[in-house]
Amino acid sequence: SVSHTLAAVFFLISTYFVYRSFYGMRIKTDEA
Repeated sequence: SVSHTLAAVFFLISTYFVYRSFYGMRIKTDEA
C-alpha cells in the first residue's frame, strides 16, 4: 500500500543519513 511504501522509503532515507553521519564520524574522509 502507499503508507507502507512511504514508511519503507522514510526508513531507508533515515538509515542512510544515520549511516553516513556515523561513518563520517568514525572515518574522516572527503569521499562523497
